[in-house]
Amino acid sequence: MSARLGPIAGLLTAILLAAGCASTSGLSTQATLKNADALAAEKSLAGTAARTARR
Repeated sequence: MSARLGPIAGLLTAILLAAGCASTSGLSTQATLKNADALAAEKSLAGTAARTARR
């Protein structure tokens, strides 16, 4: 019987997580598009020189 509890607990956890993200208008996301020029990698690597990889 305890072997069946693992998948059931996982399914219940997934359902509760999905229900926590739901609103009255369905699953709502809060993602926004950002300008590619604002990427942090571009700023942090701006002063470094590029090198070719050795084989």
